[in-house]
Amino acid sequence: MLPPFNQYQLKGVVDQYLRMPGNINKHHSGGYHPAQGNAGHNHSMREIDGLMAQLDNSGFIGPFNWQDWSKNMPQGWETDINLLNNADVDTLRSLMTAHNRIDRTADGHLDGLFASGYIDKFFDRLAQLAP
Repeated sequence: MLPPFNQYQLKGVVDQYLRMPGNINKHHSGGYHPAQGNAGHNHSMREIDGLMAQLDNSGFIGPFNWQDWSKNMPQGWETDINLLNNADVDTLRSLMTAHNRIDRTADGHLDGLFASGYIDKFFDRLAQLAP
């Protein structure tokens, strides 16, 4: 279980993602529009590392035993975009923390998630849950 996270910080987490180059198309009068994804946009390693550092610094991702947690997840959870449809904030935090840890040993894991549209869908869901 991850340490507590203030739900009012969710907007800040979504805003961090939106400030990444290539996500500018998601800015529109009235705010974030999830249907305007950028799947296939190639983010640099520096951009991805920067986003992960911001998520870590905000407390959105953090220390927990993601390997034990993942044993209760369905097979293929690492890339199953459909898991995001009904995920709550705690599940999203656990997923992003696990993805961050996986990327440390499987170089390119996060880049693949960006390219597939998974990260867009992740932040779409997170934006829906932000107060």
